[in-house]
Amino acid sequence: MLGLLESGELLLAPDGLRLLESAARTAPPASLAVLLVEDDDDQAKLLTDALERALEGAVIARATSVAGAAELVNGAEWSIAVIDYKLPDGAGVDVLDAIRSANPAVPVVMLTRQGSEETAIEAFRHGASDYVVKGGGYVDALTARVRGLVAA
Repeated sequence: MLGLLESGELLLAPDGLRLLESAARTAPPASLAVLLVEDDDDQAKLLTDALERALEGAVIARATSVAGAAELVNGAEWSIAVIDYKLPDGAGVDVLDAIRSANPAVPVVMLTRQGSEETAIEAFRHGASDYVVKGGGYVDALTARVRGLVAA
């Protein structure tokens, strides 16, 4: 089990253990477009660096608000989106709704600082593919989940 944890094949998630499929461990295609919606500059830098390392050749586009994300969603093709739940001008689920309207197949990971059951349920009801609580080790969990969703 320790070897699987170290290799990233087995994840300790809040909902229990998760074994990644072998396809999830392969490198994604070089033409990945990632939408990152995060208003905090430090968090955005941390996430951008981690996603660029995890998804070789990915292009990360960042929005800092619901309005900015809406502009990026219109007319763009995204491989995956990572959206903060709370934004200065509204809720991340508004961005999630816009993405679902434009392209229902795009995987979306919702980020939040508070891991409440109500927030998770709301995110999944709006079509989130996954949900990650910001806290210790969350960047590793996020990148593993993003790799898995992109490879699926």
